[in-house]
Amino acid sequence: INLVTEMQTGSVMLKCAKHGKPHFSLFQLSSDAEMLQWTSRKKAPAETQLRIDHIRELLLGQQTPVFARCSLPQFEGLSFSVITPERSLDIVCTTAAELRTWTRGLEALLPRGSRV
Repeated sequence: INLVTEMQTGSVMLKCAKHGKPHFSLFQLSSDAEMLQWTSRKKAPAETQLRIDHIRELLLGQQTPVFARCSLPQFEGLSFSVITPERSLDIVCTTAAELRTWTRGLEALLPRGSRV
C-alpha cells in the first residue's frame, strides 16, 4: 500500500496536548500532500494543520516537554513527535504498523536537511 494514500485516508491516533488531557483525533495528509491535518472540536481548521515543509525533525518515542507533562510510558514505543520551529505535535499511534506508516511516510515527504 502506498504510504501517502494511507496517510490521506487518515488514522485516529492519540494527541498529547500542551494543555488538557490526551485525546483521540483523526490525522490526515492533505490531498496535495502539503499539509498534516487533524480534527479538533475546539479549534478552527486553520489551527489544526501544519505544512509538511515546516517540519524540521521527527522524534521517535516521548522526548518532548509535552510528553514529559503528559507521560504515557507504556506507549513509548508507539509514540512520535513532529517538530516545527513553532511547536511539537505529539502523537501516540495505536499499532506499530501505524507508527511505521506515519514516520516513514512523513520522512519521505520531508524537505532535504530535516532530521529523523
